[in-house]
Amino acid sequence: LYGDQYPIVLMVPSPQKWMIWLKEQLNLESKLTSDEIDAATMYVADFLRSFSTLGISGITLMEQTNFSIELTECLGIYESIFNVAEHYHWALGFHVEEFQQELIKLQEKAEFVLFERSQEGIHPNGNAFGGFGPDFWSGYKEKLPIPKIGLVYGSIPEDANPEIVLDTLTSLRRN
Repeated sequence: LYGDQYPIVLMVPSPQKWMIWLKEQLNLESKLTSDEIDAATMYVADFLRSFSTLGISGITLMEQTNFSIELTECLGIYESIFNVAEHYHWALGFHVEEFQQELIKLQEKAEFVLFERSQEGIHPNGNAFGGFGPDFWSGYKEKLPIPKIGLVYGSIPEDANPEIVLDTLTSLRRN
C-alpha cells in the first residue's frame, strides 16, 4: 500500500493530560484551569515543531477520557497545536480510551479519533475508529463486524494468546 515508505504518526500526551500528570506529581489539589492548559499547549506546539524535518505524517494527541475542562473549550485552547499540524501538513488526531458520543466533537478539528474500547464493539463513526479491545484479541472476533474499508485501531493486550493474535491479524489482512 505504501511502498517503501510507511506513514509515521507521533503519539504525544495532550496538554490537558500533561497538566493533570504534573499536578499529580506535585501533589497539587487545585482544579486545572484553562489558562494552565493554554500555557502547556504553547510548549507542546513548540515541542512538535522539532519534528518538522523528520518526515512524520501526523500527530495523535492522547487525551483524557474524563475531561477536566470541557472538550469544546479544549479545542479552542489547542489551536496552536492545530496550526502547527496544518503548517507542516500533518494529519492530526486524538486517542482516547473509550468511545463516547461527545467525542464526535473532536472531528471538528481532528482528522481522526482513535479509541481502545467501545460499548458497541468496533465502531467506525465518521472519522472515529477503534474498538479492537481485549475481546477482539481473545478470539471473539466472529461477534464483531470488521469494516471492509477505512482505518481500524486497537491495542493487543499483553496476556493475549500469540496464536489467536496471529490468526486474527491474518483474517484482518484478508478483509
